[in-house]
Amino acid sequence: MTDDVNAVKGFDILVADSFYWFGQEAEKEERLATFMPEYVVDQRLMDLAGPQSMFMHCLPANDQRETTREVMDGPDSVIMDEAENRLTAQMALLVYFTHKDFGKPSAELIKEHGDKISGFLASI
Repeated sequence: MTDDVNAVKGFDILVADSFYWFGQEAEKEERLATFMPEYVVDQRLMDLAGPQSMFMHCLPANDQRETTREVMDGPDSVIMDEAENRLTAQMALLVYFTHKDFGKPSAELIKEHGDKISGFLASI
């Protein structure tokens, strides 16, 4: 982990996150002035990291702020896979917490929720 953007050479993964979050709107301009443009993950930074590198962001991303559209939509981006995995994990937690008093879920319940998850993922 580093804040030295020139040190990314050879990095396997570049991860970006929002420069400000909900509840920090009063700090928005100060945060943007601090981080932009030096810490925006752009294609130059991805090229510096090398051809083996992947780009991750937990989404939602502020286009052109913490990353560029070119990087988000580029071949090194795994942001949609990351979002899909996060969605599946969150859905699993919801199933667990809404059914934890029932003990181990039945095969029927597992199939029912699996079908719902598959249907939802197929629709996006």
